[in-house]
Amino acid sequence: MYLQPDIIIRKGNQTIIVDTKWKIPNQGIPGEQDIRQVFAYGLYFLAQKVILLYPGNGTHAPIEAPFEHVPGHSSIDLSCSMDYANLVTGTGRLNKEFTKQFLTQLS
Repeated sequence: MYLQPDIIIRKGNQTIIVDTKWKIPNQGIPGEQDIRQVFAYGLYFLAQKVILLYPGNGTHAPIEAPFEHVPGHSSIDLSCSMDYANLVTGTGRLNKEFTKQFLTQLS
């Protein structure tokens, strides 16, 4: 099996995995399969944080929570968050500032 997340961000000793989705989460809640997928990425890549990134302007509040410790991996602290990628401006143009805004919020 080959695991390849969409985006891997390394900042110093921290690894952040971003998994982009092209669907809107049902009622603002990520699906179980999506959560399992990023959890597997987090363990495999020894990440401290995984992010599910959905399209849209965030009509539902972003979610962030830690995963429970896994037997045999109790030293890994992994949190998961869900956010929205607002890639289009109010005028229908491409949001050229998205990447900068997204990386700034990770600081």
